[in-house]
Amino acid sequence: MSRVFPTEPGFYWAVQIAVDPGTRDADEFEPTRRWEVVEVFENAFAGEPEHLRVFVLGVEAGQSLANFLWGPVIVSPPPPTVLVWPTAAQGEVRS
Repeated sequence: MSRVFPTEPGFYWAVQIAVDPGTRDADEFEPTRRWEVVEVFENAFAGEPEHLRVFVLGVEAGQSLANFLWGPVIVSPPPPTVLVWPTAAQGEVRS
């Protein structure tokens, strides 16, 4: 596990160890050792304190990068391949 924070948006493996003040049900939050996929997104202009925030499934508000132990980025899959089905030759009757 690492305390090196992500520097760009994307999907990452992370373990949430804290929640931001004011987060709903924050008083019931318990840190775990469970790795989850989270989304890091741009929230403000580069250089601003909250430039990058973290979206966690089931948590209504974006969270601070400091609330997590960070794993590797999840590499985006290649773009889908478009399959083009052959069309009937001219004059061919399809039933």
